[in-house]
Amino acid sequence: MKRITIIGGGASGTLTAVNLLRNSGEGPLTISLIEKRTEIGRGVAYSTDHDLHFLNVPAGKMSAFPDDPDNFHQWLLSNGFDYAASDFVPRKLYGRYLRELLDDAFANASPNAVINIINDEPENIVFEGDTANVILRSGEKIASDKVVLAFGNFPPPHPSVPDLRFTEQPKYIRNVWEKDVLSVTDKDDAVLVIGTGLSMVDVALRLNDSGHKGPIYVISTRGLVPSVHKLGFNYEQFNDTLLKFERITDVLKEVRKHSVASSDQDSDWRAVIDSIRPATQQLWIGLPIAEKRYFMQHLSRHWNSARHRMPPQVAERLEKNEDGRRF
Repeated sequence: MKRITIIGGGASGTLTAVNLLRNSGEGPLTISLIEKRTEIGRGVAYSTDHDLHFLNVPAGKMSAFPDDPDNFHQWLLSNGFDYAASDFVPRKLYGRYLRELLDDAFANASPNAVINIINDEPENIVFEGDTANVILRSGEKIASDKVVLAFGNFPPPHPSVPDLRFTEQPKYIRNVWEKDVLSVTDKDDAVLVIGTGLSMVDVALRLNDSGHKGPIYVISTRGLVPSVHKLGFNYEQFNDTLLKFERITDVLKEVRKHSVASSDQDSDWRAVIDSIRPATQQLWIGLPIAEKRYFMQHLSRHWNSARHRMPPQVAERLEKNEDGRRF
């Protein structure tokens, strides 16, 4: 019998469980899916119910299954959501999709497959020979042959400043996904957002759509906001070349070279970034520790801006706020 424990019941943990059940064959399998939140499937990213919190990837590229790349788009159509594959859809729909995939996987699993949903939190993993014992806060012990860590993103830290007394104020929010900004904000309040990534974009839209009238200030060390998607372009992969490099500066030079060349090929630099997506994990794993540190210190913010882009309709809404001097 295979005993697989998945720690985390958000998107990654759910997709792991779904794919294990789909490919389990006829052998005995026990899956223990541990999640401290009461809801399984959506996770933090896809639990929003706000219509203007969009996926940052087109629907046609969000399938849960590599061998069925149009699965999510077809799910949308079959459920009455008339979106094109190139559309950016509300994240809450993807959360519903994930939950339905999990329910379907349960219903169609092999008779020899057992899945246990455990609403608890792990505190330790103790190894005994080839067995990993996951110790839960309740005291329960789960014997496992394999353990999958699907934690998701950790909560953001407090700002690195000497005096943290401001964090005790009721209008300070450390994690916007655990506490709604509207719950502590009056209509005319000036709001300061620390960080300029995609979560900042979500906060700005949430405030704007609630009728908030006060100014929104955004601060970061580099001042880089997410780039905007530009669809309809392709670029030939050059991943074999990238994977030969062991220095991040060589990778950067190669990507820049192709980004410049893309304009001569009626393409776009965004298509270049998308073309290396299949190789990024392998590339990262192969880099020496010193090169990873260099990337995190000097290049990660630029990469995040270029790679994690926002939909055009979201960018337009932010620009309207900027033009109105509210943002």
